[in-house]
Amino acid sequence: MANKVALLALMAFVAAVLLAEPPTMAEAVTCDPLQLSVCAGAIMSNQQPSSACCAKLIEQRPCLCQYYNDPALAQYINSRGARRVASTCQVSFTTPPSPLKKRKMDKKVCMVAIMVVVVVLVLRAAEMAKAAKCSPQLLLLLLPCIAAIKSGSSPPKSSMCCIRLRQQSKECMCSYYTNPLIKSYFNNPNAHKVGMACGVPRPKC
Repeated sequence: MANKVALLALMAFVAAVLLAEPPTMAEAVTCDPLQLSVCAGAIMSNQQPSSACCAKLIEQRPCLCQYYNDPALAQYINSRGARRVASTCQVSFTTPPSPLKKRKMDKKVCMVAIMVVVVVLVLRAAEMAKAAKCSPQLLLLLLPCIAAIKSGSSPPKSSMCCIRLRQQSKECMCSYYTNPLIKSYFNNPNAHKVGMACGVPRPKC
């Protein structure tokens, strides 16, 4: 349990570092759901959400609805822990509406639905990475590479960074480069340099 909590804390830190270059903007707000990783600890541990977590829920309201229709994320919306966090932050929650009702969706409801998606994805990153499956949750994959990406240095091929990169199939790598949630990270020039050093150049998709 201690290792898992430590992993969550590290993932939250890496999210803050990576978000220095936001992918999109909406109403002067950075549109990147990974900012909501500050809520992961509260959802996992049944602790009260921090003021930073609640602040992020409110801050992300103008732009989170753009992620709502992603079919790869729909299964993560109904998290009990996320419902509790949303309630504590005084944000109403409901399950996804039918297609006929989507136009009438309240912005707060949409915001919380996306919060659930992102946080649960972060919490499940370890299990998904072990199976080397394609997934939009790249924080765990990038953790061993973060120092090299930030500095532009070349890690040795025997490093955990290179091992993690080589575990990804061509199909997965192609999906990472085109996924609107995370493609800005993989298209970072330093990320390209790290990939080349590890013997994992950008695939021809």
